[in-house]
Amino acid sequence: MKSVELTSTEELKEEKLKAKEEAEDLAQELAELRYRMTGLLEEECKRCACIEQASLHRIAELESTCIEVQIRNVSVTSERTHLKRAKSMKILCCSPASQ
Repeated sequence: MKSVELTSTEELKEEKLKAKEEAEDLAQELAELRYRMTGLLEEECKRCACIEQASLHRIAELESTCIEVQIRNVSVTSERTHLKRAKSMKILCCSPASQ
């Protein structure tokens, strides 16, 4: 009976040791997976930051273009107004009624 008990005790110890080793292996594997996930998340954050920076740059370019167009439109409108005034003054000054 003692022989059976010793064998059972030894088997139990072996099973506990195996279970402990498997738990350590799993813990190591989880740590490696966490490390890889952290790296992937950091890469994704960098990628998003680059996209955001490119978007902000493009927005600034578009805003600049809009401002340039508005300035040109104001300039053209101002020139047209000036020409209309000049023509009306010429008509007033040079018309037979004013002489």
